[in-house]
Amino acid sequence: MGIMIPVGKKWERPKKSYPGCQAPPIRPFYLAQLAGPITDMREYNRRAFAEVAEEMVALGYRVWNPNDWSDLRDDIDPESLSKEFWMRRSICKLFEADLLVVLPGWVISEGTKAERAVAQQIGIPIIYWSEHPRAYHCEWLR
Repeated sequence: MGIMIPVGKKWERPKKSYPGCQAPPIRPFYLAQLAGPITDMREYNRRAFAEVAEEMVALGYRVWNPNDWSDLRDDIDPESLSKEFWMRRSICKLFEADLLVVLPGWVISEGTKAERAVAQQIGIPIIYWSEHPRAYHCEWLR
């Protein structure tokens, strides 16, 4: 049957396709959360997160990107917040997610290891992006 994506209240085939890409190993879910190394990474690894988010949206997912700070109040400086704040925020958001997408380099990230452990314990499927068929579209992986 191929890949199907949610469109309103029904499922349809995606309009955008890439030559050589196969369907992802699992069916699309409604909300995907991204996880990967951020702390001590150049520009907080924003480029990697943005590219994976774009690919997941093209597959029909809604995406929660921890590098997107648009949900914070305007009077808060994101860089002044503690690592603990960011971890609590990510773990809380994980309970709303249907899928966890883990970016390359996760083994050096204590936060991503924690998110992965929680996802495993509560039954949220995990995709390791470097093994995903669409990963070759991301320039930062080349």
